[in-house]
Amino acid sequence: MWYSYYMKVTEKQINDFVEANDMIALGGDMFEDAGGHVWHESNIEDEIKEQNSKALNHLFGDVAGSLNNLTITK
Repeated sequence: MWYSYYMKVTEKQINDFVEANDMIALGGDMFEDAGGHVWHESNIEDEIKEQNSKALNHLFGDVAGSLNNLTITK
């Protein structure tokens, strides 16, 4: 969703994500997940934003999708 990219991701959110996904710090702003994939901190921020937008869609529904399917009759 467009609004998700304007949300500021905090250091705590990043740390919680890293811990919840069993990641280890490689140094700087790079992390490795349990499968051996290397993540940059910006990738983690994007994933957190995506999760947050999905949570909002669950609460409010896909408003844009509903409006696209709306038929107006006279």
